[in-house]
Amino acid sequence: MSLYFVGDHLVEAFDIDADLRVTCPHHYYAQVSSPVNITAQPYIYKEIIANHSDLYYFEDSKLIANVARKILIKLEPCSGIVYVLVRRTYPCWPNPYRCESKKTPSCEWAHYQSDMSPSRTGNQTLIEVPLSSTRWYITVFAQSDATYSLSIINNPSAYPRVGSDGVLRWAQILEDTITLSWSPASVSTQYQITRYIIYNSISLDDVAVTPHTVCGLRDHSDFAYKIVHCQPDATMECSTNISHILQNQTYAMNVVAESSSGLMAAYSGVVARSKWDKTDSQVYDDVAMISCITGATLLSLIIGTHYFLTYKYL
Repeated sequence: MSLYFVGDHLVEAFDIDADLRVTCPHHYYAQVSSPVNITAQPYIYKEIIANHSDLYYFEDSKLIANVARKILIKLEPCSGIVYVLVRRTYPCWPNPYRCESKKTPSCEWAHYQSDMSPSRTGNQTLIEVPLSSTRWYITVFAQSDATYSLSIINNPSAYPRVGSDGVLRWAQILEDTITLSWSPASVSTQYQITRYIIYNSISLDDVAVTPHTVCGLRDHSDFAYKIVHCQPDATMECSTNISHILQNQTYAMNVVAESSSGLMAAYSGVVARSKWDKTDSQVYDDVAMISCITGATLLSLIIGTHYFLTYKYL
């Protein structure tokens, strides 16, 4: 190993090996960074240029004693499009510049990797790997200029698992109010879900880009809309109302679950277009009015009948 500076931080890097220039030539491409050991800093937040790759490795020989344990490797795009590729053995880091298929790419030297299909753009990647190796080699590749966060979570049981694959449901219940609902997140029994953080933002365009990640929501929102402490209802759902909705506007909404460990997980997000049908609203008003009139007429009929019978038979 050798030491070098990244900004003000001293980090470890692999010495250049002449043999690796032949077997792993992509390590030395101009757009590929020098490898960095993130064992002591298992959280990275970083900007990256399009078509560039950052190389990392993570190791902990003590963890191998319990072979049943696993770790989570989590990549969140905070902006732009990024992918993570993981390999459990040396010599080569995964190579994002050589992938077999355009539809479902399988890249050279990768044991695990992000789903690179266009439909998954903007989503986080969560890879749960067994500790069959004490060292993991990680490549983060940027398809566009991007910002990302990379986390190594060595206690997967503390990580919140969002309900129903992160699906959110919404309905406009009043002219200025939307109800947002979701299936509760779950976590291991020694932890609990402490709160849900609700994000809501209006888009000035017809199409809103929904941020699907915790860092994406933080970076693109001035503040969280509200905090919810959920007790699921009879349908086993959590819900909250979002008020002050403007008509004919597009809103991007999302929910972040937080566990008692402090770890957070984002739901899949939803885009809602507000549109209140005034005809329906008038129908509701008319029904209410008819109900009042009918009730009053019935009451008058009962009173009139009472007096008629009273005077007739007395």
